[in-house]
Amino acid sequence: MSAPGSPLANVPLSPIYGEGEGAGALPAPDRAMSLAARLIVVNELMRALELVTQAGQQHVMNKILAILRREMLLVAAPFAAPALACLRQAMAELEHEAGRIAPTAAAFNRHARVIIGVLEQS
Repeated sequence: MSAPGSPLANVPLSPIYGEGEGAGALPAPDRAMSLAARLIVVNELMRALELVTQAGQQHVMNKILAILRREMLLVAAPFAAPALACLRQAMAELEHEAGRIAPTAAAFNRHARVIIGVLEQS
């Protein structure tokens, strides 16, 4: 169940995706979330990194990586060269941190914020 105030709080569920099955159900595809709403979800996941176990951190980091990769591919206009270089470097750092034996939430979040900042400007 989504936290109150979360962009997912009032998203109706499609019967095709398991309405009534709780946390496993997916939002209906015809009710796509905006970029801003998706980035709010990423920020919520980033805050959760401080609260989960080490194994949970790696799982959440991989979820965040998947979302940010997708967002980078969905940007309508191409990135300027400096922004693209910044995104590539930040993504490399995120992947490195998520792959570490003992990842650091603060370091991961610092690089994720760089990517979010560039995505918000696009």
